[in-house]
Amino acid sequence: MKTRPAFVALLTSAVLAGVLLLARLPNDAVQSGVDQALAQEQPAKKKNAGNKKAAAKAQTKDDHPVAPADGGESRQSAGVKNAPPVTEFLQDLIGAARTGGAQVLSNGDSYDDFASIAQTSDGAVYAAYSAYFDGHDQIRMHRRLADGWWSTRTYVPTATARADIWMPQLAVDAKDRVWVIWSEQTFSEYGKSGNWDLYARPLLGDSWGKLERLTNDAKPDINPHVTVDAKKNIHIVWQAHPQNNGDVQYVKFDGESWSKPLAVTSDEQSDWYPHVAVDAGGTAWIAFDSYRRGDYDVYLTSVSPNGELGKVQPIAQSSYYEAHATVACGADGDVWVAWEQGGHNWGKDQGYWLKKESRDQGTTLGSTRKVRVACVRKGEVLAAPDIPEGEPAGPQQRSLSSSAELAVTNDGRLWLRYRQMIFGPQRANNRGRGKGWTENITTLSAEGWTTPVMLAASPGRISVFSRITPANDGSLFVAYSSDARAVENYHRPIQDTVLVTQIAKPKKEEGEIKPGLPTLAAYKAPAPPAGIPEWNAAREEKQVAAIRAHRTKLGEDNCQIVRGDLHRHTEMSWDVGPGNDGSYLDFYRYMIDVAAFDFGSLTDHQGGGHYPYWWWLTEKSCDMYYLAPRFVPLYGYERSVRFPHGHRNVFHANRGYPIFPFQTKLAKAGVFEGIGAGDVVENDTKLLYEYLKGTGGLCISHTSATSSMGTDWRDNDPWIEPVVEIYQGARNSAEALTMPRVHETPDEPDKAPGGFQEKGLLWNAYQKGYRLGTTSSSDHGSTHISYSMVFTPQNDRHTILNAIRKRQTYGGTDNLIVEFWANGKFQGSEFEAKDKVQLKLKVTGTSRIKQIQFIRNNAPLRTETPGEEQVELNFTDTLPQPGLNWYYARVLQEDGEVAWSSPVWVVTDGK
Repeated sequence: MKTRPAFVALLTSAVLAGVLLLARLPNDAVQSGVDQALAQEQPAKKKNAGNKKAAAKAQTKDDHPVAPADGGESRQSAGVKNAPPVTEFLQDLIGAARTGGAQVLSNGDSYDDFASIAQTSDGAVYAAYSAYFDGHDQIRMHRRLADGWWSTRTYVPTATARADIWMPQLAVDAKDRVWVIWSEQTFSEYGKSGNWDLYARPLLGDSWGKLERLTNDAKPDINPHVTVDAKKNIHIVWQAHPQNNGDVQYVKFDGESWSKPLAVTSDEQSDWYPHVAVDAGGTAWIAFDSYRRGDYDVYLTSVSPNGELGKVQPIAQSSYYEAHATVACGADGDVWVAWEQGGHNWGKDQGYWLKKESRDQGTTLGSTRKVRVACVRKGEVLAAPDIPEGEPAGPQQRSLSSSAELAVTNDGRLWLRYRQMIFGPQRANNRGRGKGWTENITTLSAEGWTTPVMLAASPGRISVFSRITPANDGSLFVAYSSDARAVENYHRPIQDTVLVTQIAKPKKEEGEIKPGLPTLAAYKAPAPPAGIPEWNAAREEKQVAAIRAHRTKLGEDNCQIVRGDLHRHTEMSWDVGPGNDGSYLDFYRYMIDVAAFDFGSLTDHQGGGHYPYWWWLTEKSCDMYYLAPRFVPLYGYERSVRFPHGHRNVFHANRGYPIFPFQTKLAKAGVFEGIGAGDVVENDTKLLYEYLKGTGGLCISHTSATSSMGTDWRDNDPWIEPVVEIYQGARNSAEALTMPRVHETPDEPDKAPGGFQEKGLLWNAYQKGYRLGTTSSSDHGSTHISYSMVFTPQNDRHTILNAIRKRQTYGGTDNLIVEFWANGKFQGSEFEAKDKVQLKLKVTGTSRIKQIQFIRNNAPLRTETPGEEQVELNFTDTLPQPGLNWYYARVLQEDGEVAWSSPVWVVTDGK
């Protein structure tokens, strides 16, 4: 099976010729209530598109709404002139947008995101965005017409016909040519990620110019940011990965040609999401965040007009999360930097058991966010006032802000765009309140920040990269996207849609609020919270280095240990993710830097709740951050079927397999469930196994002993489900009663997170003869205390999944090294023996080892208390049971950390 359809012809012969005109529809067409729909513009009736009324009727369900049976036609048209009828969800969005002065460019036939906007010297305005359509990305582009409406779309000719596109942006050069700049993946093959490079193409009047390839490194060139200077030279920065760690690189277009990429940074640690602005003298100022001190801090550097690099200056440097920097240059020489500040020790040790024991040291990936702004004046960092909290005022507004962008208009006014979390109403069954993020605009004056303007119809993900551009008249253009989520279900997307608006200069009763600056004081970094020790980064680096250096000979293979997490959620999990788990993009910085994992998977519920665009983003991001051998992301999702069937995470080495839907009973009423199901057919799990046999995937059961998510072990397939998540940081171990980190009061099941039921304990599965190796992962919220360890000859997707199938795994709560052997066979093996079984265990702990137990057939066989960090034990079982025996080892350290080897299964005659 191939992950992508074969290359096909582009949508029109004009695209093939490299020429597309920005067409204006006939003037005599009716602007509203159109009956005429151009064939190429007819919106598809998607089974996954929905409407607000349907969502309201099913507001207690975590489902994705479906289109109304009548097609949802509407008398309301979008901002595109003479646009065809749209579905009802888009009608509602258009109405909300118009009320707030915005215009909708989308027509509902695609999922539109990552919008950008630019203006030429004669006042013409252009907007472009990525559109997910028919299983691939397009770049669509519009021009604002003289009467205020927008043209119909055109398509930007990309490097490949069925493209993967990332962050398209617009820039206008000195000749008023409109350039489109984007990152695109090429040369992708079945089972193999391709190469992400930057491309640019100009619009020359009514013709497309030559495609320019700006980068050619074999590693991903992604996360670009584009700006122009006063002379209309174009400047681009992006995140490159020449050594598998993020570096900032830079190119410039001088009106005639593009420069070669310039390495701005080359630190061994990752630098992320650079942003560029150019001062009046032509110096490019670049802000970025970096993990070079063992946490995320914000830095500023520069490139002179002749290409000389400036020094790297710390702007925000503390133990708190400081990331996603943006920069703007004032006419007076000030350089403004904004960023988002999160929690202390972001992504470090925290979770259920550590909280019980008052040992939490870190904060969640979705921890509290707050946008900070500073002014760099003659090298000194000065703090701007805090942005207004809870603005605009309202009972549903929460003071979390993120994803900022700065701009300075020609009158010297500093503008700030940022996203702010907003809550919907309380959901039924005490499910909590749905969450979304909205776009807000404010400006700085002598009196501080002006009252923010919330952009109309803007709720969506946290990871929306909207773009602002100063207008010629001193106002501000904004291009942004919304996923049209309804207030009744703020956690659930309907369809990603692009909007544009123009924000006027702020006013008060007596007139325009003039640009200005309040008094600025020196910026002071936040102090660490009391009672939490400083994170020992050197100790962790030493542990990780030891694991990566370890080698074990397994047959002909010289195997390394790769560390990973196979169960993490993000904003794309509707139940908790939007507020607690952070964005799907920040998942990668956590995995690559904070946890220093070698592999892992983003496992949101049903790949984002059966929402096809979120699954597309998930798989695409796995290709963007494929940095083998440093980090290998697997394509994965969680399939959440309630007890007694059980929750499972599903994984593939190849891209393009659809989410396997819940096999619900036909008696079920309502819309299709998006993130979890209980009323499924009896053979639902067996059907999953059947599906995965056809795709080459595998699955892993988790939280098996919970009453809500667990299982009674009614199903197993050793090829499809070879291992189990024995422990997760968000909850408990599922090993057996009285064992470490298992729920301690089984007679009080409701006191366990997710509930508790004994049938799902792992020993019951072993008693049934199931062959299940062990892994350990995180789930919601928890970070840095769950490790899935895999012995593999190399770190790539196929080899990792093959090693998991062989159960060459162990699970741990810290960076322990565990090798378990029986009669010379490695953990996970099955074999026959005549009589004796010789067990061997080699452990390198992270503290003194308190206890080691050899388990045979669900009972302790031998217990040792070594009291050392490095241990090698040998023990011979001279009296194994006749028939099948299974053995594994559990390691318990003095500091409470645990590791579980995978078992071996031995058939003996018992003589």
